Amino acid sequence: MFCKARYMEREEIIAIVNRQLELLRNIKTSYTERIPQWKTRTIRLLSGNIDEKEIGILNAINTDSVVTDKELYDDYMVGLLIGLREFPSAYIHDKIQASTAKPSSRYGPMSKKVFIVHGHDDAIKVDVARTLEKLGLEPVILHEQPSKGKTIIEKFEEHASLAQYAVVLLTPDDIGYPKNKESEKRPRARQNVILELGYFAGRLGREHICVLYKGDVEVPSDYIGVVYIPLDDSGAWRFKIGKELKIAGIPVDLNKLS
Repeated sequence: MFCKARYMEREEIIAIVNRQLELLRNIKTSYTERIPQWKTRTIRLLSGNIDEKEIGILNAINTDSVVTDKELYDDYMVGLLIGLREFPSAYIHDKIQASTAKPSSRYGPMSKKVFIVHGHDDAIKVDVARTLEKLGLEPVILHEQPSKGKTIIEKFEEHASLAQYAVVLLTPDDIGYPKNKESEKRPRARQNVILELGYFAGRLGREHICVLYKGDVEVPSDYIGVVYIPLDDSGAWRFKIGKELKIAGIPVDLNKLS
C-alpha cells in the first residue's frame, strides 16, 4: 500500500508539472504580466510536494527579459519532469532522503570530482571549472594534476577513475573532411577529446556525461543519449549544466550560480 500511494503521488506531481509546462508554452511573451502569474501559481501548486531546494530554484529564476524568463522556466520544468521520473527520491519532498541512498556501484564511491575533457580553448576550460567550483564540485583538469612518474595514459586512468561525472568540451580546434571532399570540411574537436568522450561513455554511462559544444563544431553522430549543450554567449549553459548534474543525482545548489 505504501509503495502504491507514493507512486500515485509522484504521478500526480508529474501531471501538475506537465500541465503548467503546457500553460507556460501557450503564454505569448507580449503578455508580460502572465509570466509572473504563472510563476506564482506554479510555486503554490508544487510547494510541499517537491523538495524545498527545487522551489527555491524555480523562485530564483528572474531576468530583465520576459523571453529569457520563459525559456529558463521551460528548461527548468523539463528538467524537473526528468528528475521526477528518474530520481524521485531527490526531487519529492520528505520522501526517500537522497543522502541515505547508496550510489550505484557502476560509478564507484560518491565523490565531488568532475573530469573536464578539453581541447585548446583555455578560456572555456577555465570558465567551466569555475562554474563547477561554484556548485561545490571539484573540477579535474588532467594537466593540473601531479604526474608522480606516470605516463599520460596512466595518469589519465588514475584521475578518470575517481570522477563521478564528466564534462566534455567540443571546441573547433581542428578541421576535418572526408577523403577527396575538401569542400565538406568542418571544424572538429581534438582527437583526444573524442577518445576520452568514448572512454567516459563506457565507464560512467551517457547519463553521467554532458557535452558542451562551441559554434558549428562537428558533433559525433553515434553518441545518442549524451546531453549536448551549446556554449551560448548569454551564459545560459551554466544553469543547464547544473541542472544536468542534479538530474544525474549529484547534489548541487543551482542558487549558487546566480
